[in-house]
Amino acid sequence: MRVVENYLDPDMAYVLGLIVARGRLLSGSGGNRIVIEFPFKNLEAVGLTRSYNQEQQLYYSLNQIRERVVEIAETDVSVEANAHIARLEIKFLRSSIFWRNVNYLLQGKTSFYNFEVPRAILEAADIDIQKEFVRGVADCAGFIRQSNNYMGGKRRVYVEIANRNWLFYLFNSVICYSRN
Repeated sequence: MRVVENYLDPDMAYVLGLIVARGRLLSGSGGNRIVIEFPFKNLEAVGLTRSYNQEQQLYYSLNQIRERVVEIAETDVSVEANAHIARLEIKFLRSSIFWRNVNYLLQGKTSFYNFEVPRAILEAADIDIQKEFVRGVADCAGFIRQSNNYMGGKRRVYVEIANRNWLFYLFNSVICYSRN
């Protein structure tokens, strides 16, 4: 029996993408926690015909993400925010199967500074699971900036990988180039 067949579905792949992009696994006397950060700068995005309040959109999206995480993790998930970052915190009072599965798939690593794309995603997962993993990464580390405005108001969207995690950056570069 393989872990991929039993514990890696599209929802789990999505959550793994969030964690790998900007998450940390924390253990202590108060239990285990997964903290996922969603950094942001501008609170208003101006499009061709209208503007968008990014703060409202961020909270709306975070609540949707929170509901998806609650369903799969079956534990308490909270959202908090300040001026430039929002955090999703998943709390575990015991070592649940979800917590153990995440640790197994991430090979015991604890921070987005040293996470790699899980082997189960690279080697054994079908395309739908791989897409959900990439969606999770993009939802957490995707950015649009005014300086990337080109071609009549369209903007490039890019995924920002922390420079400190060169291995994850190289894996993503290889995946992007090999898929073209």
